[in-house]
Amino acid sequence: MNTNIYTHPSFIKHETPQNHPERPERLKILLEALSAHTIIETNDYDENIIVPLILQAHTKNHLAWLEESVIEDEITCIDNQDTYLSDHSLAAAYQGVSNICQAIDDLKNNDIKNKKSSHAFCLSRPPGHHAEPAKAMGFCLFNNIYCGALYAQSIGFEKIAIVDFDVHHGNGTQAMFEKHKPEDMIFISTHEMPLYPWTGKDSKDNIYNYPLPTNSNGAYMRSLYGDTILPQLDEFRPDLVLISAGFDAHKDDIQANLNWDESDYEWLGNALSKYQTASILEGGYNLDALKHSVLAYVNGLDAS
Repeated sequence: MNTNIYTHPSFIKHETPQNHPERPERLKILLEALSAHTIIETNDYDENIIVPLILQAHTKNHLAWLEESVIEDEITCIDNQDTYLSDHSLAAAYQGVSNICQAIDDLKNNDIKNKKSSHAFCLSRPPGHHAEPAKAMGFCLFNNIYCGALYAQSIGFEKIAIVDFDVHHGNGTQAMFEKHKPEDMIFISTHEMPLYPWTGKDSKDNIYNYPLPTNSNGAYMRSLYGDTILPQLDEFRPDLVLISAGFDAHKDDIQANLNWDESDYEWLGNALSKYQTASILEGGYNLDALKHSVLAYVNGLDAS
């Protein structure tokens, strides 16, 4: 098995209200399902490294506002009744950025050692792809995947592709590209349309959006990736592919209506396995569907 799993205890400590879809049980069930893989508990984050990296992506006001919004012994709503802070949430969010950076470090070192491990999967929460430069939303505080891309380039990965297959558009990642205009990066997103956050209709510059019709299915997705997205990646020739891996397009997930199943996620993992990849967990809220879909996706990555 050549996919290493990265996690940290702080991710389970991030609390949300009872019955909130983005809950600690998501991580617990995945760690159990992936127990046969190499599970790496990452080091505690180094504030002197992680905070400056976050501030390359997010504004100082955003970071200050999050820190000021934490109320001791309370779970505080900070965005339209769906994004929450508890006592441990900011530590988990910092750790989420650190988590993907450590995974990318390991991939870089293994690349030097003849690609001993080609894939990493970061089981972290809160998720990140909705977080904009100055805004937390959609359960997300920091944009982990974009911070990871910045870090990857800083250690020598020259060309970075970000692929987002969460059922919701990665508006936060697109906003990062629009504000910072990164060089030698592309962002590719497939997502149901229309659906929250109601963005991602058009492509421009190095941002490529591929809306998927409501009530389409895995066959539609496979055709799109096979005919368009994979050739696009091949043409770009990335040194590293970072993946916002959301599993809420599953037919049993109440968040959306794309009707994918486990075999579609295994196909996606296998299709992306020819690249060196670091995936990070985004959505997926039906626990049983999440467990089987993530396991199938990782099995697809390992089949390379």
